[in-house]
Amino acid sequence: MFTGDRYITQGIRAQVPAYLQNMLWYMIETMDVPDKDYLQVFQLEGVYEAGKRKQKIIHSQEHPAYSHTYAICMSTVE
Repeated sequence: MFTGDRYITQGIRAQVPAYLQNMLWYMIETMDVPDKDYLQVFQLEGVYEAGKRKQKIIHSQEHPAYSHTYAICMSTVE
């Protein structure tokens, strides 16, 4: 699964920067699960931790159950 064409919504294409879209695809590619669900879910939230701006990403799928949270420092990517 996830070999060949990739699809995203028009809203994601318009509102999420290309570098972040590429990171999301990389997260799918590097998942440590026996199977990947056809529906991958990402929750994005800007947060401040220890005075630094970060992008919080929660990546999940239903079957098999998977969830991983990332916090990426955004101070060098503007």
